[in-house]
Amino acid sequence: MFKPKTHLIYQDYFITKQVLGVGISGKVLECKNKSTSKTYALKTLKDTPKARREIDLQFRACQGCSNIVAIVDIFENVINNQRVLLIVMEQ
Repeated sequence: MFKPKTHLIYQDYFITKQVLGVGISGKVLECKNKSTSKTYALKTLKDTPKARREIDLQFRACQGCSNIVAIVDIFENVINNQRVLLIVMEQ
């Protein structure tokens, strides 16, 4: 099971305005790790039981499987007075 970080994502990542794609849950943005400068994809989901299940399944499935996009970090933050889950993934 995944354990989201509760500190603000902005402490660890720069979030750019570069849109990498658009999915059913919204835009996927580019982000860069502040310490390594490595670039990742950032997906934002409303914090719901369904979203947590989706993340949990992807997190489990990507362990040791190169065919599924790996989750690098997960954050639980409040943005615009709404609880969200921020998923940092390999591109």
